[in-house]
Amino acid sequence: MTDNQAPQLQNSENNAQGDNSPQPVQNVIDNRHLVRQVIIQMLYQKHTVDKIGFQVQTYEPNPEEDLEFESLSHKTAKKVLKKKEYIDSVVNGVWDGRAELDAKVKEFATEWPIDQIDVVDLQVLRLAIYEGFVNRNVPAKVAIDEAIELARDYGTESDIQFVSGVLGNIYNKYKPEETDEDRAHSQKQAQEDREEETEETKEAEKVEPTELPLREV
Repeated sequence: MTDNQAPQLQNSENNAQGDNSPQPVQNVIDNRHLVRQVIIQMLYQKHTVDKIGFQVQTYEPNPEEDLEFESLSHKTAKKVLKKKEYIDSVVNGVWDGRAELDAKVKEFATEWPIDQIDVVDLQVLRLAIYEGFVNRNVPAKVAIDEAIELARDYGTESDIQFVSGVLGNIYNKYKPEETDEDRAHSQKQAQEDREEETEETKEAEKVEPTELPLREV
């Protein structure tokens, strides 16, 4: 992936056009994962603009187009956009703290200068380190698992291995102890998952009333 190529999810349409890169199977749509994809898009733009030196176009998230899920409903896209304030907060936190985040990347990717790391891989690493080791807004293992899935979404097997290797080494050295907040976070996510599943089940069970034609007397 080149620096001027925007990150795109692999999909069946690309594959039909001759793209032989791995195509991830997206069986279940996780809203939190979609939110992270939007964050990666925004970080990618910030990185590109920073390198170019001037603003080309302001990126405004449009999940229905950007995330390229054929099964992404308008309702799901609206749920993602409701997280816009959170998305902006994380993007700004990662971007403002990138020097500290990059220092950890350099510590465990010694053969890869920051400017030679794939741009998308770098954003994935920054986000995972920020979430799991700096801001601690999610448990470290969750942040790592999500980063591996993001690498799978946008890259190849080598990208997955690179991201997994760097984050695995960071975890082994800086492994944070699980706190009551981590356990509470996991319980909250589980509760949110149950609520979303219940809501989606109710929506699926709704049947539109059939309008019968008027009978002529």
